[in-house]
Amino acid sequence: MTPILYNVESERPDAVFEELSGTKFFVRHQPRTFKALVAKPPTEWGINIEQLRCVSRLGVFLIDDAGVVWGKRVSPFEAAPIPIEPGTVQARLLFPSDATITKYEFSFDFAQSLMDFELVPVFAAAGLLNYVSRIAARIEPAWNPPQLSAVVYALYARGAGDFYTPITGLAPYLELRNNANTLITTNFTEVAPGFYQDSSLSLSPSGNPYTIRVGPGAPSGAFDYTTAVAQFSV
Repeated sequence: MTPILYNVESERPDAVFEELSGTKFFVRHQPRTFKALVAKPPTEWGINIEQLRCVSRLGVFLIDDAGVVWGKRVSPFEAAPIPIEPGTVQARLLFPSDATITKYEFSFDFAQSLMDFELVPVFAAAGLLNYVSRIAARIEPAWNPPQLSAVVYALYARGAGDFYTPITGLAPYLELRNNANTLITTNFTEVAPGFYQDSSLSLSPSGNPYTIRVGPGAPSGAFDYTTAVAQFSV
């Protein structure tokens, strides 16, 4: 879920017509657009938004200021995310001035085939407006036999010259699996904030590629660990 969006605009341009001898013929609808501002996010927030362009299918639910969730009707009893064109997603950083704050302009186009009458309210809960989205965590492994190192961090700067946030306290929750998805016993130690090592491993090339991740038992707090997954070979 995104942070609260400000100055939201969603418009559908006029349909395309061809005129022949004074008579107009309908050609096609124009896609509905969406544009909003995100106030004072870390500059790296845009990375996660830009990556959405890499997927083949993408959809959203919209939550209005009354906590009503809007989706796309697919049957009299079902609704689905509103489809958007992944290639149109963009996030543009707007630098602050002496009279403005840092903000992102976030925009995309809905799918060409989406009709306005397909938009329906599917759920309502005012508590959704209080939700704070979690920060995507990342993990980077390095294999130097017999030592496996891993850095777990969030790509959010903490200040000038401090480009990322290390995530601590995860040594018991790091999981290592081989290509058969077999869980390998590890004994990670946190040797520096967010930097973990296990110096007792014996890994065979037959297990390539290996996958390391933050396991589901980790206390999430402010972080989303579903993105903290990486592969490596030995």
